[in-house]
Parts: sequence; C-alpha cells; structure tokens
Amino acid sequence: MSSVLVALLLVYVISLYRGQGEADARTLTFTALIISNLALIVTSGRLASQRLKDAKTKPSSIPSPPLPWGYLIFKMIHRFWEIIRITHP
Repeated sequence: MSSVLVALLLVYVISLYRGQGEADARTLTFTALIISNLALIVTSGRLASQRLKDAKTKPSSIPSPPLPWGYLIFKMIHRFWEIIRITHP
C-alpha cells in the first residue's frame, strides 16, 4: 500500500517538474490513483479466488494458466504515458 503512495507522489512531482501546472498534475495523480486502485482490486480478487479454489479442490498435477493481469496493467500504464507524452510535449 505504501508503494502506491510513493508512486502517486512520484507522478505528482514529475508532472510538476515537467511544468504541466497544478491542475494537470492533480489530474494525472488522480488518474494514477484510479489505475492503482483497479490494479489492487484485481490482484486481491485474484488471490482470494485462488485461495477459494484451492480450498474447494484437491491439488492437481496440471496447474491452470495464470491470467495476464500484469501484462494488461502494464499496457494500460504504457498507453497512459503515451497519451501524456503526445498531449504534453
């Protein structure tokens, strides 16, 4: 949880350093907050469902393939930064 706070502070400070103004910095920080909350919800939900699944079934020799949540979140953040770079050179 503290890593989310550090990331949000970095987004705010970097956007101010780039000269985007307080309103843009606050907008970017809020967007990063929403994205981080969605990432936390996805990861905690996945862990809870995995624990529930493990509790209901016996261990199998063939594990199910993991969902590509990390890749999806990475691409979402990557697109977010591309948009920032295009709109605020």
